[in-house]
Amino acid sequence: MGILAARMSRSLLLTERRNNVPCVLLLCVFASAVRTNAQEAVRQPIRVESREVVVPVLVLDGKRVKQVQHMDPGKYVMDVTQEDDRLLSDVAVSDLRANDFRVFEDGKEQQIERVTPEHYDLRSEERWLGLGQGRWVVPDRPLYTPGGIYPWDWSFYVITYSRPSSTLGSCHQVTVRVDRPNSLVYMRGEYCNDRQPAADPLNGTKLGDQMFADLNSPVKDEISLSIAAFQSFHETKGVATNIVIGFPANPWRLYNCNKPSKRMVFGVIYYADGTVAARFSDMTSLSGFDFVGLPLPELIPDPSAPCISEEDPYQYEIQLDLAPGEYKVRVIFSDGKKFGRAEMPVIVEVHDGKQLAISDIALARSYREVKAGSENDPVVDAAAPPRAYVPLVSKGFEITPTANTIFHKDDLFGFYFEVYESEPKSTGRTVEAHLRIVDAGTGQVARILQPVDAAPYMKRGDQVIPIGGGIDISALPKGAYELQVQATDSTGQTTQWRSANFTIEQ
Repeated sequence: MGILAARMSRSLLLTERRNNVPCVLLLCVFASAVRTNAQEAVRQPIRVESREVVVPVLVLDGKRVKQVQHMDPGKYVMDVTQEDDRLLSDVAVSDLRANDFRVFEDGKEQQIERVTPEHYDLRSEERWLGLGQGRWVVPDRPLYTPGGIYPWDWSFYVITYSRPSSTLGSCHQVTVRVDRPNSLVYMRGEYCNDRQPAADPLNGTKLGDQMFADLNSPVKDEISLSIAAFQSFHETKGVATNIVIGFPANPWRLYNCNKPSKRMVFGVIYYADGTVAARFSDMTSLSGFDFVGLPLPELIPDPSAPCISEEDPYQYEIQLDLAPGEYKVRVIFSDGKKFGRAEMPVIVEVHDGKQLAISDIALARSYREVKAGSENDPVVDAAAPPRAYVPLVSKGFEITPTANTIFHKDDLFGFYFEVYESEPKSTGRTVEAHLRIVDAGTGQVARILQPVDAAPYMKRGDQVIPIGGGIDISALPKGAYELQVQATDSTGQTTQWRSANFTIEQ
């Protein structure tokens, strides 16, 4: 999986007729500009570990870029809409070896430890990675349809070298050279030896300060937000706190190519006494055809055409590691002109790993199949810290949690939860999950579902059992409900009931 940040606008020539007036739109591929002001700098995509510096590098073939930019528009459209076409994929150079690279830090050449090839496989449904540790979710689109998504497979490289000693707070310039004619090299060339959390790249920037001020501003909200929070198991060490923020999407937005629209999110998690426990922030661009924030060549026949955004994210998701306790999370979302805010309490429970346990329930409106072998991380940013976002995957399907829990009877109603099995599977124990729907007003059980055998959901060598599925809610009357889940095993262990509130409207 790759680092093109899953934020690429496709190139496509559409011809339409509206009210008998012909209209030709060339959908540009445009990259957001890179800020050079140090005060506005965000998280550097170079990852600095205890002993190593990890640098993602993209190399494009300059001759192929010019070939695309000088193509006949009609032939371009015919080529890129073919299922097996390699026109855009082959722009990225994919056959480089370690000895083709040279790395310099502050002008001094460094010894390369390893070069790892990576790739981004554009899928029919996208999850955009922004500057931070979470991800942005956009509406799913079918493949190979007008206005749809045309898959590319872009190769890039992750270069690792030993980290020179430096003082805390110092910043360093990194340069990568490629011994190949006509190579265009893209990388962010600076990292700082600091402890800035990767989850909060806007920390210390003017934009971050403004969003913090807006979070506490008396100005009336203009955007309606929804928010959800739930805990999932983090391997065997504890739990991860998942925060989901929903907001309105505005697809097919025309914009000035030189001023692409941005989406920004900022959140603060408070302890019960009102002090700050954690912060997170993120930003993405609707026209974000870039590589770790660097503008790339416009891979279309006419780079001067007007730009249009095909997609607009409708949700932001992030996972944080919080100690057990009671918190309140407050979030703000901005489209660059207006903002909206939301808040909710969050309780993180103790997970000792010594007994059968069950996670919170995540409700969902959509899911997608993931490729075999990619279940653990369908979307990976090689520049992000490890385990930046772990998708909710059950039996080969990724469940997208929703913050909006108001459903209509014909909506897809999905769920996801995890059972933690305290004993090794070799003991021969069996585990079941019991689900029921309860009327929130009366407390009466409205429906009892068939018990779920956990065995088909188990993953070899993992004590966490991810269980996902769907429920037909079309026969339930309008009203407020709770989905409740409990786990039991053949030794007599029983977990508490977990519940998730939802509402059904006609």
